[in-house]
Amino acid sequence: ITHVGDIIALFWLGALVNVVLSIVKLGLAQVATHPKALMADALHGLGDVVAEVVTAVAYTEAARPSDREHPWGHGKLESIGAVFVTCILLYIAASMGWDSFSTVVPLLSERPPL
Repeated sequence: ITHVGDIIALFWLGALVNVVLSIVKLGLAQVATHPKALMADALHGLGDVVAEVVTAVAYTEAARPSDREHPWGHGKLESIGAVFVTCILLYIAASMGWDSFSTVVPLLSERPPL
């Protein structure tokens, strides 16, 4: 695949698949006993959707030819998009970690029944 339009179409297809999978996982998590692993996986899938959208936009902009203001082209936009995606995924991971930590710590202080 070398045509920019084909690559962008694949990004959007991946985003659509991730949205559907995340909705299914969130639905299953609500029907089940709210398992944290399934919720985390669904949130990670939604994070992937955001990452794919940012990547598609960055890739589209980076593929633009050079102009007067950008004589060497727009290729650095891909790197900026990658940093943005990394920050999003780190935030999701940190918030899921904090949620898990705050759930487990109170359980450690409870005394087991005799």
